[in-house]
Amino acid sequence: PDPTLLAGAASAVGPLTSLLHETGRAQVTVSPPRGGRAPSGVADLMARTGALYPTGGGTAGTLRVERIDAPGGGRRWIVEVPGVEEWSPVTGDNPFDLTSAVATHGGRPSALGDLVRQGLRECGARPGEPVALVGHSLGGMVAMSLAADPAVRREFTITHVVTAGSPVGQLAAPRGVRVLSLEHGPDVVPRLDVRSNPDRAGWVTVRARGPSVSPVGAHDTPGYVATARVVDSSVDESLVRWRRGFAPFL
Repeated sequence: PDPTLLAGAASAVGPLTSLLHETGRAQVTVSPPRGGRAPSGVADLMARTGALYPTGGGTAGTLRVERIDAPGGGRRWIVEVPGVEEWSPVTGDNPFDLTSAVATHGGRPSALGDLVRQGLRECGARPGEPVALVGHSLGGMVAMSLAADPAVRREFTITHVVTAGSPVGQLAAPRGVRVLSLEHGPDVVPRLDVRSNPDRAGWVTVRARGPSVSPVGAHDTPGYVATARVVDSSVDESLVRWRRGFAPFL
């Protein structure tokens, strides 16, 4: 089973036991920077996020911070955050684990959230430079929780959040943050919070049938890459407007 499915039931239990409990702190190691091209769209972002999973060829416990240098000057940042990779009930070396899912679902600081903040610091993100947080499953939960945290917003200028397969309806992002949420009908993970996403300007939710597979398969990133391709080419007015605002990151 996808370990994120266990987070909802366990979020109230975590603080009461040594299991499913973490310190909320992460140790960060930054690899040497590499050049490359900016992402071409939402599908590209989902594919890059999926490639961070060990099953996608990535290294366990890794997120990606991308710096986008604008032709006319200025910098923008994208952070790509995968979901749960370990589902032991005891905190280990990998912050992408069940304990981070439990902490995030319960509204508490998590080691994964700390990893995102430290990653931005170590890579040189400065106040005033726009930041987009992109996450799948737990990664999307963490992205929304950081965007909703006033202390985080004082340090970083989060302007956009993209989530895929994430239960984020209970999190209220500030109106200055533009949100795009992708959800599949057979995917039960986005419904773990038992709350629909807000319906307002600035937060667009795309609910698709998704792949005709099991609920676990519907939660996997390849299906969300396919849905994101539809988003990239859609003429829906809400999506056109959202893509226009996100264009400086692409």
